[in-house]
Amino acid sequence: MLVLEMIYKAEHPGYFDKTVTVYCNAEGFPLKLRINGNAQ
Repeated sequence: MLVLEMIYKAEHPGYFDKTVTVYCNAEGFPLKLRINGNAQ
């Protein structure tokens, strides 16, 4: 099991859409995660 915690600190409030690439020596990596939402 993989547990990953991400914190995004926006410079300005509003919509964001980011891609995070996780590198590891396990099979099936690198893994690309897409995060989006509204920063307040």
